[in-house]
Amino acid sequence: MKVKNNVRLLTLLLVLGVSICLLTAPGCRPDRSALPNVVVIVIDTLRADHLPFYGYPKNTAPFLAKLASQGVLFEKAYATSSLTAPSTASLFTSFYPFQHGVVLNIGGTIKLRKMAPKLKVKLNKIPHEITTLGEIFKQAGYSTYGVSDNINIGDKEAFDQGFDKFSTFTYRGAPAINQQVKEWADEIKSRERYFLYLHYMDPHQPFFKREPWYHKQDDPRDNQVAMYDSEIGYVDQHIRELYELFNWSENTLIVVTSDHGEELWDHGLKGHGYSLFREVIHVPLMFYYPGGQFSTGTIKENVSLIDVLPTLNEFLGLPPDKDHEGISLLPQISGSELQLPQRFLFAHLVDHSFSEKMAETESTLYENWHFIKNFSGSWYLYNLKLDPGEKYNQQVGDHGIARQLFARYRRFKKKCRIFKHDSTSFYLDEKQIEKLKTLGYVK
Repeated sequence: MKVKNNVRLLTLLLVLGVSICLLTAPGCRPDRSALPNVVVIVIDTLRADHLPFYGYPKNTAPFLAKLASQGVLFEKAYATSSLTAPSTASLFTSFYPFQHGVVLNIGGTIKLRKMAPKLKVKLNKIPHEITTLGEIFKQAGYSTYGVSDNINIGDKEAFDQGFDKFSTFTYRGAPAINQQVKEWADEIKSRERYFLYLHYMDPHQPFFKREPWYHKQDDPRDNQVAMYDSEIGYVDQHIRELYELFNWSENTLIVVTSDHGEELWDHGLKGHGYSLFREVIHVPLMFYYPGGQFSTGTIKENVSLIDVLPTLNEFLGLPPDKDHEGISLLPQISGSELQLPQRFLFAHLVDHSFSEKMAETESTLYENWHFIKNFSGSWYLYNLKLDPGEKYNQQVGDHGIARQLFARYRRFKKKCRIFKHDSTSFYLDEKQIEKLKTLGYVK
């Protein structure tokens, strides 16, 4: 009897020990009652390779660099498009653009029709049946707030689903974003826990000379790059302002990323939305959670914006959605697993110059390989380890890698879940169209 009691006691102690271990292990989900505030920051048009913690020689973002040194940095994070609305919708849903149906920006939609004052626009939106980023935080008991300085991220496209308050501006600059958050500050701070989504626009064209970060260059192209870099320093300072105001060094998880990058004549182009070369789909991605049992350092495997939602979903302790195309990165962020599985990752772009035929560009990433089929049907294949700037097309003489990657894209698109596309209609007046012209959305 004594032996049996000892065995029972030992079994009980083992169970308790395992339970305690699971609750305190780095990879565990936090106690739902003690979940931290969560802030997701998207810096529009920010290419990863113009940040110091991605190897850029200029310290364009000293504050974000400090966060990166204390957080988890993903070296190879990729957007799903080089347009804002499709890529951000992937961040919000964990689906690719051709799945959720948000494939155009407002400016691109306008080009489908003949421009006229008071134009009625039919715009694609996130389908109601998809649970979005804001909605998962609402389900987890968070108060939810969002501010976007990009007209493409707002209620018209259903990005406001799940948010208690969501404000959308049209490139009013980082001070306007911060001012809106300051006006909500007392309310936000009074909540038990909050989720805050911030979408800054400053590195987007037109570029401004932001002092003291701007350093004039003699060459016109170099000067445009200098202006672009100064915009990064400008938004970096404004993020720091809110960080200090809300004391995000305590009980707050911060995620920083971008919707896409910017072509600065890398392949003879300037802007974005015209290709899927690396400079427009390689984006920053960091998770900063001081005191939150996260590991620090750099993760080198390929990841995508579609992975952010499953990661936060698991972090909140919510059941996983088997339909999500992304995977949770929480095991790697927490240090409980060291490597990610190798995956095929995709990007998609609709031609918003709109010739008579609706053309698409398709991109497939696998390990070090990047395959692109552009609007004209031309194929490109790059080895990103040997050629990160994608200068040398290896499609000629390729022994089947391009065909395999192209086949993977087409096979996935044929078999994946495609949601019934949704849309909304609204009017734009001449003043609003002129504003879109300054942003390069309409020419």
